[in-house]
Amino acid sequence: MAPNGDESAVRRLAKASLLKWEPLDNPGVVKQLHPGERYFLTTRGMCDCGTEIGVSLRSDGRLPDRDPDLSREIKKLKKKGWTENKIDRWIEQTKADAARKHAESEARLSGPHPEVDRWIQFVSAVLAGKHADWVGILVHWYGGNVTTEAMAVGNRRWLTLPNFTEDYLLNAEENTLHTVTLQTRFMPK
Repeated sequence: MAPNGDESAVRRLAKASLLKWEPLDNPGVVKQLHPGERYFLTTRGMCDCGTEIGVSLRSDGRLPDRDPDLSREIKKLKKKGWTENKIDRWIEQTKADAARKHAESEARLSGPHPEVDRWIQFVSAVLAGKHADWVGILVHWYGGNVTTEAMAVGNRRWLTLPNFTEDYLLNAEENTLHTVTLQTRFMPK
């Protein structure tokens, strides 16, 4: 959050949007922020593992390959003594799994996105209410403790509120600080 942000007002708005808003002191992240900027944990539960933010980049949204190159895997299976019939069934299952994953990804991307909508409403309320000059969202898949895990957050993308859309959030890149402002005057040159 921007240095001028009203933490208690933003916390109330976060709670109304089903988000947490608690300061997070991860020394590795904090030292990469500009002076006065603050880092907050928004996860209400243990994690946001199923978040819709950035889902299109985490999903295998590619079309299933009609004829994927499975030659390496087939050689390994033959070395293990698999029969041709068993290998053929494995190939069919592999292609069916790829098609199922693709269909699931498509469904996730085309369906309603209530979490994304809540984020847009939350950030809009913070900025429109002038509770902060900007709010940033950092998507990161933690492998360890949120207070100690090292990560690079120097990549910052500035955008104005009209560009903070469902499509933007569904395609939000990991380890990028997606920083939203009401007006371009708060964006660095």
